[in-house]
Amino acid sequence: MATVHLTDAVIGKATKDAKDSKQRVELADAGQKGLRLRVSPPGGKKWYLACRDASGKYRMFLLGAFPGLKIAEARAAARHLREQIRQGEDPNAEKRRARALGVAGTVATLDALLNAYTASGVSPKSWADSEARVRLVFSKLLQQPLTKLKAADLQIAADIWHSKASASFAVRCLRPILKWGTKRDYVTKDILDISATTIVARDRVLTTEEITRVLIALSKSKSMFAKATRFILWTVCRRGEAEMARWKDVDLDSGAWTIPITKNGKPHILKLPTQARAFLAQHKRLTSKGDDLVFPNETGASLTGWDLATKSIHKSSRTHGWHRHDLRRTGATMMGELGIDPHVIESALNHAVIYSTLSGIYNKSRYSDSVASALQALANEYDRLFQAGLSRQSTNQ
Repeated sequence: MATVHLTDAVIGKATKDAKDSKQRVELADAGQKGLRLRVSPPGGKKWYLACRDASGKYRMFLLGAFPGLKIAEARAAARHLREQIRQGEDPNAEKRRARALGVAGTVATLDALLNAYTASGVSPKSWADSEARVRLVFSKLLQQPLTKLKAADLQIAADIWHSKASASFAVRCLRPILKWGTKRDYVTKDILDISATTIVARDRVLTTEEITRVLIALSKSKSMFAKATRFILWTVCRRGEAEMARWKDVDLDSGAWTIPITKNGKPHILKLPTQARAFLAQHKRLTSKGDDLVFPNETGASLTGWDLATKSIHKSSRTHGWHRHDLRRTGATMMGELGIDPHVIESALNHAVIYSTLSGIYNKSRYSDSVASALQALANEYDRLFQAGLSRQSTNQ
């Protein structure tokens, strides 16, 4: 990089050199320490200040474009910015904060903070579902000014929420947003002092009688939730995976369902049991497009309101106390009782490690054929229980 006393003539020559060589040319100004001009092959010219910040890190700060910012103006801007940096200021951080405020408006309330986080583009794919839970649990605090909001307010709201599991999940989702906010001076660090309630791991497994009643109730229901629940039973998949299943990922001819996004981060391919394939073939709408959800709501979006739908299934099946994830655990338990090997069950559940961590390093097999046989055996057992339950109902009548 050449150090020269920058003039209009020097910049004109650098512009021609960049165009001819098709490479960027960078000039250091001898008239102002740290001032740089970058000239791109298409002819763009931008001023930068190169210097070390208060922590000693070498940084580049954009000043503006030439000729909008003339040489004398660029030197003056570089001198002013160097002085700011020497005093510990970070102009780039201020610009990022200003952009966030520009997108989200003034971040003065918890509601505005959630909106700013969403608009920032850093939120994970699961944030849409997480945000809904956060807004529900902390609904009474959404319009609270951040200057008055305390960690104790958030903690009390979580502590008194009727569902400890929902409150714990909401706290775990909110803490990263609060941490994000502290880095942008929206909130102070003491607000991070909230904790999630420790939830005892569930071990609920439906009894044979309960699963029979559920199967019969689901077969009689026309709701999309019931259809999705039947699919969960056949595939032992997670609720979110069933929610986001799309027709483009289902091959009814081969019976393969590809789950592109999973909890362990790897695509999961399941060969569906014949019962699930027949169900999907009948369920598929003739007008469905490949990107359509398999189990949409009335507007074509993903299903919401699972808690209410599950309670409806509880009532129609005359069962209680089970959660959707308990159906997955029940399916795994039933496969074990059918004599399916544990590593095959773990693979069907799409757990990341299906043996020990050490063996997982060397053994990459997911036992696809064995998983297909296991799911088919489970579906056949569901059929047996279903038919037996119908027979008992007919006899009692």
